[in-house]
Amino acid sequence: TLKQSGVSSYFFSGAAGTTTNFDIGRTGQYVRIQLKGTNYLSLAEVQVWSDGTQVTPTPTPIPTSLVVTPNPSSLYKKQVNYPYYIPNFAHPDKGNNWFGVAGQIFNENGMPVNQIVVVVKGTLNGVAIEKSTQTGLNTDYGAGGYEIVLGNAPVATTGKLTITLYSLSGQAVSSPITFDTYADPLKNLVLINFQKK
Repeated sequence: TLKQSGVSSYFFSGAAGTTTNFDIGRTGQYVRIQLKGTNYLSLAEVQVWSDGTQVTPTPTPIPTSLVVTPNPSSLYKKQVNYPYYIPNFAHPDKGNNWFGVAGQIFNENGMPVNQIVVVVKGTLNGVAIEKSTQTGLNTDYGAGGYEIVLGNAPVATTGKLTITLYSLSGQAVSSPITFDTYADPLKNLVLINFQKK
């Protein structure tokens, strides 16, 4: 909705049958086209162009000073049979030179959920890490997909990494889930799906 932070609206009038360009001059993730009034809206084609600047979407940061206890009535739980370990398929150009965790988040009806912040914390090779992303930013894994790159080669860890889900406001919506990793190129992608219960 227009009341959400970061949402902008622009009004343009146009005639049917003409090609029209609109320079918005801002970054964004979604474009919505809506008719003002009750007539018919007819579009042959819509194209969205950038100025060539590569922008990496950055999720809203989680307040690090905030210790949050998840609300049991609104928890996302790890789906059964996850984590699931497979070879990296989303980046075939990198092959074995890639290592990460990815998956999808679903609501209680099995529908994909976007704008959930996914945070991985722990240690890899003795170095503390904290990485985050948002669901819906990587559709290689589905409509509610996420991906966090952990490195350029798989590393074996046991009990050193956790994954937790947060709302955009920083409220934990899952308990931390501990997962292991393997120094095996056939297991360099750790899939972890969550569903709201």
